[in-house]
Amino acid sequence: MKKKVALIVLVLVIVVASVVALAACNNATSIEKRLVKAGFTVEGGYVGDSQDAEMPEGIQWYLSAERVNQLTMTEDYVAVYCFEKSVQAKSYASLIKRESGMDQSMQIEVKGKLIFVGTKNGVEAAM
Repeated sequence: MKKKVALIVLVLVIVVASVVALAACNNATSIEKRLVKAGFTVEGGYVGDSQDAEMPEGIQWYLSAERVNQLTMTEDYVAVYCFEKSVQAKSYASLIKRESGMDQSMQIEVKGKLIFVGTKNGVEAAM
């Protein structure tokens, strides 16, 4: 009986861990698909547990995308950052607002653990 309970607990732990791990991937993948469908060129990467000094603490992955309208010669762009915790996302968004000198064309949105920074059209396409 104890072996059955231990096996069930082990299976549940594996399932929960898989769901958590895949949720971040699905989120990045779905955002990337939306951006590509809207005509953006997308780059990005998984940061995870790396100790890159240039990356903010708690960041899991990021995407950056741009699109040039050939008719008007205007550019839309967006960067999406995913953090481990929503508190980290809010803190980094505040830092961006304070230190970047954002102009009127820039927009920043925080949605849970995600930060969207870019032009209005870029942010809307990513969200």
